[in-house]
Amino acid sequence: MGRELAAAGAEASIQQPRQMVVRISRGSPGQSLVEFALVMPVFLTLIFGVFDFGRYAYAQAVLDNAVREGARHGMMQPTHTNNAASADPDNVAFKVTAAAKVLGLGANNVRVQCAAASNNFATPAACTSGVNTAIGDQVVVTILGSDGADGFQFRPLVSYVIGSVGVEIRLRARSAMVIS
Repeated sequence: MGRELAAAGAEASIQQPRQMVVRISRGSPGQSLVEFALVMPVFLTLIFGVFDFGRYAYAQAVLDNAVREGARHGMMQPTHTNNAASADPDNVAFKVTAAAKVLGLGANNVRVQCAAASNNFATPAACTSGVNTAIGDQVVVTILGSDGADGFQFRPLVSYVIGSVGVEIRLRARSAMVIS
């Protein structure tokens, strides 16, 4: 009989922790919902942040490639300038806007300047049909924002989620190549 009581006591002590584990894991009703409500905004902000960083990196790469393409064309064809009235494929601004079409750039978002080697490239001036460019001079292509300042206005999606709609990040892209 002593063995049976000892066995029953051991069995009871084994069952008691199992019941405690079950009680602990059940939690109170609604606990999962509260935890979900606390974690989900942080998780979504993190996901949107990763997505925005990808958009940012892509937009910067597109702008860099676009100004490089425009400067390369300006280096090869220095007499062609940024005439916004015509979409001439020989136009430097047209080359830039065509390369960055996915971002919605227009000819007014591109500044094309020429810098004379004789002036140590000090003050680039607007390239116009009357400007004489020589071998060794530079063609400088810069992206402008809609307000005329340097840089493209990038708007992250997280700013809309958080509620601060006015958040902008300026993406700057500039390329200079020597006329050859």
